[in-house]
Amino acid sequence: MDYWKQPPASAPLMGLQELLDWTPGTHPFQDLLKATVQLSQAQREKSQAQRPRLLVCHDQHGNYHSDALPQGNGDADYYRLTQWSSIDVFVYFSHALVTIPPPGWINAAHANGVPVLGTFITEWEAGSILCELLLWTEQSAEAGALQLANIAGFYGFDGWLLNIENPVLHRLIPNLVHFIRYDAVSAEGILQWQDTLNHLNMPFFEAADAIFINYTWKEGTPCEAAAVAGARKHDVYMGVDVFGRNTYGGGGMACNVALTAARSAGLSAALFAPAWVWEVGNRADWLQRQQDFWECIEACWEQPRALVCQLPFCTSFDQGAGQARYLDGELVLQQPWFNLSCQSPQPSLRLPRTSYDPFRNKFLETGTAANRPPLSASLCTERAFQLGSCLKIQGAVKPGTSSSVEIFPADLLIPQPGLRVAFTFQPTMPFRQMALELWCWMEASNSSSGSALTATGSAATDGLLTEVRARADEPTVRVLMMLQFEGRVVVTDEQAPGCTTGQASRPVAEL
Repeated sequence: MDYWKQPPASAPLMGLQELLDWTPGTHPFQDLLKATVQLSQAQREKSQAQRPRLLVCHDQHGNYHSDALPQGNGDADYYRLTQWSSIDVFVYFSHALVTIPPPGWINAAHANGVPVLGTFITEWEAGSILCELLLWTEQSAEAGALQLANIAGFYGFDGWLLNIENPVLHRLIPNLVHFIRYDAVSAEGILQWQDTLNHLNMPFFEAADAIFINYTWKEGTPCEAAAVAGARKHDVYMGVDVFGRNTYGGGGMACNVALTAARSAGLSAALFAPAWVWEVGNRADWLQRQQDFWECIEACWEQPRALVCQLPFCTSFDQGAGQARYLDGELVLQQPWFNLSCQSPQPSLRLPRTSYDPFRNKFLETGTAANRPPLSASLCTERAFQLGSCLKIQGAVKPGTSSSVEIFPADLLIPQPGLRVAFTFQPTMPFRQMALELWCWMEASNSSSGSALTATGSAATDGLLTEVRARADEPTVRVLMMLQFEGRVVVTDEQAPGCTTGQASRPVAEL
């Protein structure tokens, strides 16, 4: 292959010999294909918490498209995830033998505290032959496993989903216990999806970190699997095919049916192909479909995972795509772009409901003023402080009142001698004050109490950088930022001229 005639791009390994021959330096652009954002130990522990967890298995038209280019391209409307606070594990999937995640997905996931797995898959008759070669001896199996570990370490991701979807000789089954694997082959070597956890796949579960159960399980399956798994029930991921192929509950916007059944039994869940929202329907409104989809998921699943669990923490709310590029609030390039490696930590919020009007070629807000909160927050690509997007806070706040929007759940210790917080915003209408409020929960002597620390800024200037210091007065007091960071717009009776009570929703600030 002449690598110099095309841009650098991530690619899978197609054959067993290619896997066994792999060494660092095989590809002249390998350094560009490595992740640059590491997952911290604190983030890793949060993703492995003893509770029902959510795994996303990403398969979008077989993958390796715009997302495979480490230097990005101009496909600003390409699929991306921003709902990371609801996700515990991300798997990059294709039907190639060894699927190596592109650095953009690794960097974006790690920036949001989510570990990333590649995929090793064998299928059908060709897969049986490959497994016979790979698993012929314990040494050959160990050599393959070592290569997979080396590849993950070199490219900077966190492990593998092992998916064996073909018969395996019975005498070779002991060598499979080296792998984490998908529910397909039984302990007898027969290709037979169990659709649950039982004695036929228990040997693999016992040797692995977790098991991914096939999608075609029935209503009572989660309780049965939980009883078999016992204390490790959180390591059982009930598969849910978003395309709805024989999936309990039907998939699509009804994925919450299957997730509710899994969570009710204390099990985890694995969503396969959530890029369904991008692949079906009108491409112009896929972001709203994605928001509708994740609202269904979030309504039935665990509370958002704490994204802020270590310091320092910094975000510009960039999604890894945009219609232009900004630097320190100044437009530097008016050109669409896509590069997931640029994505910064994403807020835990719900976008305002909109609908796409093809005749006006624009999005329109739906709903009535009566059922809307005073303020809402959304990701905005119309302008940015850094790169391609920012957080837009909009609404109508009555004089003398205040309203808040949750941005980031947090769980960390406030260090000594204190905590410095800074934010930058630009008002797009006159108002008196913007405040970033940090809600802290203090625990000491078997009692707890809440308190708020506030960084405020006047809207008199076009942009503002402000900071606040919070001190933990007693070293023995554990201060956990467990609840939330809140962006709060405050309008008083002394509001600036031009702000009238009850005006229509419009942007009031952009962070």
